Amino acid sequence: MIGEDLFVHHPPVTNPVKKTLIDVYSQHGEKICGNKELRRIRNWAKRAEAGGYGSVRSVNFRVYKLFCQKRDKHGIVNDMQLRKWGIQAKHEINPQMRIKASKSWAENFKRKYNIVSRSITHKVGKDYWKKRFQLETKAAEFIELVKKTIQEKGYQPHEVINMDQSRFDKKLHSYRTLATKGVKQVMVAVGSKNATTHSYMVMPFVDAAGGLSKFLYLNSQEPEGKFPQIITPVIPENIKVYPGTTAMMTTNDLEIFLELLIGDLISRNIPKALLLADSWSSNKDNKIFKKLQEKCKDIQLERLLIPEGTTGMIKPLDVFYFRPYKQFVRHISDSIEISEKFGGGTTTSSCKLWPTTNSKLPCFVT
Repeated sequence: MIGEDLFVHHPPVTNPVKKTLIDVYSQHGEKICGNKELRRIRNWAKRAEAGGYGSVRSVNFRVYKLFCQKRDKHGIVNDMQLRKWGIQAKHEINPQMRIKASKSWAENFKRKYNIVSRSITHKVGKDYWKKRFQLETKAAEFIELVKKTIQEKGYQPHEVINMDQSRFDKKLHSYRTLATKGVKQVMVAVGSKNATTHSYMVMPFVDAAGGLSKFLYLNSQEPEGKFPQIITPVIPENIKVYPGTTAMMTTNDLEIFLELLIGDLISRNIPKALLLADSWSSNKDNKIFKKLQEKCKDIQLERLLIPEGTTGMIKPLDVFYFRPYKQFVRHISDSIEISEKFGGGTTTSSCKLWPTTNSKLPCFVT
């Protein structure tokens, strides 16, 4: 559900209840016998009145509230900050408390409230939550728009299509390796250094019924935008490969992909389709879609643009599809590396790899 991770979830904070002398007597009165026990109870009562007994819980309670408030705003908190809050809480509650907010107190506090030191993975601005809320609102409004459009115009699940592109390295490689402990420089030899830096782009599509595209558009980054004349790549039937000087999606790539998509829809006797695309500049170009609509009058196309910044929240291919897809491709690539069945880092090996994975992936969408 959108917005579940909007706030940091903390354990419930309960206000510590300080025991009184009456509470102690009512609970342990039968066990009190002799002057020694009475003196011990009197001393305990004096310390309780002075704030010595039970005050640690009060300080912890206040410090934990400050910690929750700071983390809800995504502020940085360290051990020194906890100790400062501890001293501050002590002076606010009772300056006579015998609490020093030492390092051991900070460690015990973190252990009690399950707090650990974590590496910072994302840096955001102060207006992050405001922008986040606006994006969540746009995403929810777009979902309602899609539902309304499907209902009003009677689109079937297989007629609602989401398309997107993703980049892959020609030779998938790991940035870690096993090495002898203490070695200062760790070097790795690769068959083709160019293949570890150059990439290719794939563009599949899925429909609301869970169907995966029968073909895969693949844009391979090649020198001068042409395939090598000496070694012609072997291209399977379900892979539509086109060379380019870059692996980034271009307007020409979009036009070719849409023509292939329309041809596939017409071959399946689908009269209309609702395309869900991101707010990429070429997807916003009405001339491309108008030109295709005039060229292919056998099918009616409607396009809805997913609001910018919300693709990671609601776009099917971004939300779930590409992550397991890349893990699956990496697993197969590693297996190929071990068995040396295919070469590595060539256009031919990339084209061989994709039909191997493409037939296995409908389970990720359904």
